[in-house]
Amino acid sequence: MHFAIGMMGGGVIAGTACLLLKRSTRLIGPAMTLGGIWAIVPDLPRLFREDFPSLPLASVLGSFDLERRLHAVGDLFFFHASLDAQPREWALHGLAIILLLYNAALLAPLLRRVAAALRVDPRIALRSGSYAHQRD
Repeated sequence: MHFAIGMMGGGVIAGTACLLLKRSTRLIGPAMTLGGIWAIVPDLPRLFREDFPSLPLASVLGSFDLERRLHAVGDLFFFHASLDAQPREWALHGLAIILLLYNAALLAPLLRRVAAALRVDPRIALRSGSYAHQRD
């Protein structure tokens, strides 16, 4: 769920920037990924400490001091502290949100092209299938 909430924040920021600056929407996906990574970075020491203790440098990367410092930075961004306070993980909900957001980011350039084509020739919406060339 942390990654999904981070993705939402990154997507909103990138989407707003694309609309205001009238730029391509291709950067929304990478911005969402960076937002998701930013949201899970404070939990990485716990991951090293509990799930991967046999990896090299796991004792250094899983220290409580590093986790405390990362949480201080992570709590500034994307509701990290409120997500940690939740009694449930909501992992399946987070996965659904992640899939939805990535699909929306992939469809955004396509929808933008369709909207531009309809502005140029609104009759495109009335045409259907392979019979469009016979009517003209």
